[in-house]
Amino acid sequence: MSSESSSVDAQYVQATKQQVRNMVAEIAQLAKSDADAAQFYEALLTRAVSALVATGGAIWMLDDEQRLQLKYQINLQGTGLAESEEAQVKHHRLLQHSLKKSEGMLVAPQSGGQGEEEGANPTDWLLVLGPVMSDRAVRGVIEIFQRPGAGPVTQRGYLRFLLQLCELTGNYLASQKLRSFEDRQTLWGQLEHFTKAVHASLDPIRTAYTVVNEGRRLIECDRVSLAISRGRKCRIEAISHQDTIDRRSNIAVLLSQLATRVVATGEPLWYAGNTEDMPPQVEEAIHHYVDESHAKIVGVLPLLKPVEEKQDEDDDEPEQDTVVGALIIEQFDQASLSDRVRKRVEVVKDHAASAMTNALEHDGIFLMPVWRTIGKWRWIVRAKTLPKTAAIASLIGILILALILIPIDFEIEARGQLQPADRQDIFVEEGGLIDKIYTDIQHGTPVQKGQPLLKLSSLDLEGQLTDIQGQLNATGEQLRWINNSLAGGSDDLPLSERHRLRGQLMQLKKTSQSLRKQLDVLHEKEKRLVIKSPMSGEIVTWDVRQRLYGRTVEPGQIVLSVAQPENDWELELEVPDDKIGYIAEREVELAAEKPPRAIQVTYILATEPDREMEGTVKEIQQTAEVRKDQDNTVLILVNIDRDSIDPEQLRMGTSVSAKLDCGRRSIGFVLFHDLIAWIQTKILFRL
Repeated sequence: MSSESSSVDAQYVQATKQQVRNMVAEIAQLAKSDADAAQFYEALLTRAVSALVATGGAIWMLDDEQRLQLKYQINLQGTGLAESEEAQVKHHRLLQHSLKKSEGMLVAPQSGGQGEEEGANPTDWLLVLGPVMSDRAVRGVIEIFQRPGAGPVTQRGYLRFLLQLCELTGNYLASQKLRSFEDRQTLWGQLEHFTKAVHASLDPIRTAYTVVNEGRRLIECDRVSLAISRGRKCRIEAISHQDTIDRRSNIAVLLSQLATRVVATGEPLWYAGNTEDMPPQVEEAIHHYVDESHAKIVGVLPLLKPVEEKQDEDDDEPEQDTVVGALIIEQFDQASLSDRVRKRVEVVKDHAASAMTNALEHDGIFLMPVWRTIGKWRWIVRAKTLPKTAAIASLIGILILALILIPIDFEIEARGQLQPADRQDIFVEEGGLIDKIYTDIQHGTPVQKGQPLLKLSSLDLEGQLTDIQGQLNATGEQLRWINNSLAGGSDDLPLSERHRLRGQLMQLKKTSQSLRKQLDVLHEKEKRLVIKSPMSGEIVTWDVRQRLYGRTVEPGQIVLSVAQPENDWELELEVPDDKIGYIAEREVELAAEKPPRAIQVTYILATEPDREMEGTVKEIQQTAEVRKDQDNTVLILVNIDRDSIDPEQLRMGTSVSAKLDCGRRSIGFVLFHDLIAWIQTKILFRL
């Protein structure tokens, strides 16, 4: 029995060692990544405290003036240091002494050096100290508050593990220093590239996507989004590293609501966990959004139309600020932004405001001749001679008759995306860290149904498996012992002892069954850590490795999309619900013809703006999507001929501008149907 028990203990020790090795490997990988300091320190200390089952810990780094600065801590208040200023002084001297020695230390509870300068450990915990070295100089110190009572061998194990993490921290600092030099050399080139890119197009949607994608690269944040003002509301038009936006998703709805409310205040918003000084309506919106997105930093910056210099010296009225949209900056793993990042944000914001203003003004130039004509009516009324007045009146009469009697094509404009007809999003069933992306899984990679794509790791799940397996092994040992006792010497056992053992045997069998069921459940969860393709097709998610590797994901989060681009493609058009009536009327008209016809659609892809293509309406959804702080829209699916599109331009989520044929109407109706509808709803039928 003792041999079998030792085997179980050895297995448990081996599993624990493997868990520690995996944890060290994670930190080593993070040290080689582009993770910022706050993110790295948090990940390192969290794993260190967890691996050592410690009470808490702290990371102290030297600043430019060689003063210790606290970078991250876990349960430092639970050590009792905050309760005594004297204790803090002793503790600080101990840290300084550790820096001077440049070696690891184990300091027993309520003890310290012999001299006053050496400081002391004033806490009731074993203090494990490790120096952080980089470029042959001490850069800081990491401390772990461990429970006392462990043997010397175990304590030395604590110190070896911490010194290994300190070495990885030094490697991280050296890597970051090298990157900072490289960043300085490439910054000006990045700024020049960004400036040229955002001002290269006058298409609002294309400009918006350029701003978010190029802006994210320049800022070096996790996500950048851009909202465009539509009246008093803001609508998300572009999100970095996303070719398409599902405006019905919670993220899009809540982010649009947040942008709308921030823009209404006229002031920029920076959220980093504190909402004390925010207006109530903004506070509510930011709480809802952060609960959904789990962002640690959110910046919402109104984009103001650049103020033009006054040409009329007599005009003393100050020009009011015009908001064209909002720029949204997000960080998911970092709780603060450096001054360098904030300066880059300002550059992106200023250029985004200018570029979006130009694009939106150009996009709305269609009705400008009409408004110029209306602006000249005042001069016509002031005509001094009767012939001129009569001539002008005649021209107006002819114009009105033309507006009423002459029919032209009536088309409803809509925007949307190009999509494969057969596609499916891939969701995460179990949360964890994405630590493996299978070979060649990238945009355009062909996959088969059931093929592994990603693998997640979960320290929590691994711990549960180890714990349950250990309990199951121990229960099995007890079962074997009781069975052997009952089978080998049952005649020599008293009756009461036999009854007790049989009762214990039944209870252990129930426990074993319960543990096996728990183990089966955990194994099923473990299987779900491997993300597989739900269908055969191609990966249609861009920058897979950059977006996903090393990221922590939550259950229900979309990580990839798979489609069958070799099959049919279609357009997804979003039409305001107040325009659907015209389309429905046209659908009824065409259905009554012999043979029946579908509504014709002409469209232009953002990737081919000089080429017009055609399609037909496939389906009109029966209900409008009701969205808070957004216009209600109806989704229309359009059949297209994929052979008419350059195969290189068949990209999922490509922006589309479309026009739906609604028959022929008078010129006046075509030009002023929006105004007519507004008069009908706001004036004639106003309660």
